[in-house]
Amino acid sequence: MKNAQVKRMLLNIYRFIFLAFVLGVTVFLIKFMVITNLETEAVEKEVFFNRVLYGTAINYQDPVTQKIYPGIVDMVKFTSANLEQHINYSIKDRLGAQLDLKNLKTNETKTIYLNEQWYLDKRPLFLANVQGRGSVKGYIRAVPVTIYENNSHAQGILTIHLLRQND
Repeated sequence: MKNAQVKRMLLNIYRFIFLAFVLGVTVFLIKFMVITNLETEAVEKEVFFNRVLYGTAINYQDPVTQKIYPGIVDMVKFTSANLEQHINYSIKDRLGAQLDLKNLKTNETKTIYLNEQWYLDKRPLFLANVQGRGSVKGYIRAVPVTIYENNSHAQGILTIHLLRQND
């Protein structure tokens, strides 16, 4: 072999090593930098809580101005049927909720459900702290509210128990 051929072969080896390095870095960047799984759990939870707390499902709405008053729970609207009508998810086996409204003046508690049967079926899994696929995650939020009933106001606590199916 001639001296020029040896130099060319050594140069090709360096080129091959550089090409392999660039290819490896490219594969790494594509594999680890591309998002393949979006975590939507926190968003779903916050959207649900905000729909209950600030939407028309249970809050008082002025009949003349149609203004919604967040934080004022209308006892006429505080029913499971009304909650199901206003917060409607197309997939019924992913989410369920229990809303407890405690009147601090009379110490009475009224409970309504969203997707009641699913919630009652999955609640034992949550209480037993079962983990993994097929289990549920639970979230609880308690909010001070004003209860509007028969043209009178009373202070209360709205506790929202949300269960969400694990993926």
